Amino acid sequence: MCIVVLYVEVVQERLDHANISLTLDTHSHVSPTMKKSAAQFFGDALQI
Repeated sequence: MCIVVLYVEVVQERLDHANISLTLDTHSHVSPTMKKSAAQFFGDALQI
């Protein structure tokens, strides 16, 4: 999860956005594949 935060901060800097909210509002999205991957990750972590 920390890697994602660092990546967003790099994108913010590269696009010269004044704050992280602008970057996230403009460039973040969650695809069905990402949702499935996250569910699998947390399921594995919790050993469900």
